[in-house]
Amino acid sequence: MLSQTKFQIGDYVIGTKEATAHYAITKEGWTGQITEIRKYTIMVYGKDNCDRDRWFEVEPKYFESCDSQNFNQNEFQQIL
Repeated sequence: MLSQTKFQIGDYVIGTKEATAHYAITKEGWTGQITEIRKYTIMVYGKDNCDRDRWFEVEPKYFESCDSQNFNQNEFQQIL
């Protein structure tokens, strides 16, 4: 369970090398912002491979915290 996850809602994450083996879009180097923490997964908001805004449900073990440098905060605020 993720009740003791290393992330919080609003955190920015980046895909690790291990993410590439599990995800086609949210792979190594992909960045997004956590919008929801579920029982076993997290919901992350970011761009897909066609530069469209999307939410992705991913396992947190394939992501690390990062700063917001590569993420457009204004776009995220528009969806809240």
